[in-house]
Amino acid sequence: MITGLIRLAAAAALTVLLFVSGLGEGAAAYAGAALLAAFGLAGVAGHPRRLLREPLVPLLADACAASLFVLGSGGDSPLFPLYFLAALGLVRMREVWRQLCGGGLLLAGYALVSGEFSEGNLVRGGLLAAFCLGAVVLGRELRGLSGRGRELAARATRERELAGRLAELGERFGPVLGLLDPGRVLEWAVGAARELSGAAYAHAVLIDANLHRTSMGEGPDACPTWWHPAVQELVLRSARSGEPVRRPGLGVHGVEGFLAVPVEVPGGEHGGALVVGGGRFGEVEERLLRVLAGQLSAALRDAGDAPGGRDVTTGLPNRASLHRVLRQELSYGGAATLVSVRLEGLEGFTRSNGMALSEALVRRIGGRLAGRHRTFRYGVDEFCLLVRGAEGVRARRVARWARDVVREVAGDLEASVGYAVSSGGAREPEELLAEARRPREEGEARRRLEVEVREVVAALHEAASVRDPELGEHMREVSRIARSVGEKLGLSPAELEALTYGALLHDIGKLGVPDAILSKPSALSPREYEIVKLHTEHGARILRRVRALSEAMLAVRHHHERFDGGGYPDGLQGADIPLLARIVFVADAFDSMTRSRPYRSGASRREALKEIALNSGSQFDPRVVEALFEVMEELERRRLSSA
Repeated sequence: MITGLIRLAAAAALTVLLFVSGLGEGAAAYAGAALLAAFGLAGVAGHPRRLLREPLVPLLADACAASLFVLGSGGDSPLFPLYFLAALGLVRMREVWRQLCGGGLLLAGYALVSGEFSEGNLVRGGLLAAFCLGAVVLGRELRGLSGRGRELAARATRERELAGRLAELGERFGPVLGLLDPGRVLEWAVGAARELSGAAYAHAVLIDANLHRTSMGEGPDACPTWWHPAVQELVLRSARSGEPVRRPGLGVHGVEGFLAVPVEVPGGEHGGALVVGGGRFGEVEERLLRVLAGQLSAALRDAGDAPGGRDVTTGLPNRASLHRVLRQELSYGGAATLVSVRLEGLEGFTRSNGMALSEALVRRIGGRLAGRHRTFRYGVDEFCLLVRGAEGVRARRVARWARDVVREVAGDLEASVGYAVSSGGAREPEELLAEARRPREEGEARRRLEVEVREVVAALHEAASVRDPELGEHMREVSRIARSVGEKLGLSPAELEALTYGALLHDIGKLGVPDAILSKPSALSPREYEIVKLHTEHGARILRRVRALSEAMLAVRHHHERFDGGGYPDGLQGADIPLLARIVFVADAFDSMTRSRPYRSGASRREALKEIALNSGSQFDPRVVEALFEVMEELERRRLSSA
C-alpha cells in the first residue's frame, strides 16, 4: 500500500512538472503519468494480488512509465533519472533470472526511446547498466544482513531461554543446599539433570565415596548402571580431565547419545561426574549441566559444613546446623567444647545506627570468629563456636579471644561469653547449649564495670565544673532534661543510662577551648566559632578510650547534628543521627535559651519552646520535640498543683 501511495504522489508531481515546464509536449509523457498513477491505485487497492506479488510486474510498469516520460519529453530528456528510480526494484529480487529480465527490460526500454545512436546516449545507457548491477549487489547484501539479523535474533532467543532455564535451576536446586545426606543431594541432582536436559536417563557418581544415584524416565526396560563399562569410561574420563565428554553415537541398553560433565567434590581426590543419556545434547545442555554440577559441588560442601542451612546475613551455618552438627559430634562420644558469644547492646546499636550498619558489623564479627574456629550464627545477637577437644584451659582461652575480637571489631559493643565442655560423656546437645549460654562470672564483672564507669563520668564532670561552674551546671541540667525526654520516648534502661552519661558530658570537649573564647561576653568571630565547634570532636576523643561509654560518646560527638543535615561535625541527617544525640541536642538548646548569661537574659520557657517548635523538622527531630513538650507540660502541671 505504501509503494502504491508513493507512485500516486510521484505521478501527480510529474504531471505538474510536465505542465509547468512545458516538457510534456507529447501525449506519451502524460500517458506515462497515467500509467504510473494507475499502477499506484492498484497497489493501494491490493488488486490484482497475484500480479502484484510478482516482483517483475512493478519493475515493468515503472520501466514503461519512465520510457513514456522520456519519449514524450525528447531523447535528451532531463527525466532520464526516472530509469534509476525504476532500477531500485531490482533490490527486492532474489532470483538471478528475474534480475536479468528486469535489468534487460530497463535497458531495452531506454534503447527504444533514446532515438539515434550517439555518444551521449551510450554513456547514459552505460550508467544505467552500472546502476542496475549496483542495485543487484545491494539487494544481495541487504538480504545477507537480514539473514544474519534473523540468526542473531534466534540466538538471542536461545540465550534468553537458557537464562530462564538457569534461573529455574537455581530456584529448584536452592532447597537442597541445606540437606545433610549426600545421597539425597544426588537424588535431587539427577532428577534436575534429566528434566533440564530432556534426557531419558541421568546418573550422578561420587567416585571416592562410591556413591551413585540414577533417574530414569519412560523408555527401555533395562537401565545403564555405574557398573556398565561404557558409563564408567564416561565418568572416569570426565572426572580426570575436568572437561565435558560427549558421545552422540554411544548406545547402552537402548539409550543412545550421552553427555558427561565433571563434578568437583570438596575434599575428594577423584571427584565425580554427572551423566545424561537418551537425547541430542548440544551446547545449551552442556552449559546447563555444568551449572548444575557447580550447584551440586556447593551442596556437597554445605552438606558437611551447614547441614541445616546458612544464615542469610552472615553466610555462616545457622541454628539448625549447630543442633545437627552438635548431635552428630556427641553421638560419636568425642570430646567437644562449645563457646557462646552474645553481643551486648546490639539492639541499641541498631536503633541508633540503622539496620544496614548493624548487619555489616555482625558480618565482620562473624567473619573474624569463623576465621579461626567453626562458627554458627545462633541468634540475632549470638554466635556459637564449636571446638574439638575438651580442655578447660583451652576453652577459657578461646572465650577470652572471642571477647577480644568483639571489642576490636566493634568498640561500641561488649561480648558476654560462656562455654561448656563435653569430655566424651553422653550429653544432650540442649544440655551443652544451655550451659554454654550461661555466662560465667559476668554478673559481678558487669557490676564492677558499672561502678567504674560512674566514677569516670563523675570525675570528668567535676573537671568541667572546676574549669567553669556555669558550664558544669548547664551540663547537669541538660542531663536531667534529656533523661526525662528519653523516658517519654520509651528508651530501655541501658539506653537511658547511656543518654544520661552522654548528656552530662556533652560539652566536656570545651575543656579544649581557650578561656578567652569560651568566656567572651560579645559575639564570636567566624574563626572563634569554628574553634568552638571543635568541642564535639574533642569530647568524642576524650570518651573514646572508655569502651563502656561508646554510646555516650556518639551522643557527645553528634549532639550538634541538625535533622536537615546542616549540622556538624559530620553533616548527618535524619535517622542517620544517633537517637541519643538528637535528644541531647534538643535538651541542650532548651537549657541554653532559658539560661541567663552575663551579656544577655535568658528566654522564658514558653519562648524557648516556641523557638524549638519553629525549628522542628529542620534543626530538631519532631518526635523528640514532641516528647520535650510533654515533659514540660507535666512539669507545669506539677508546679501548678503544688502552688
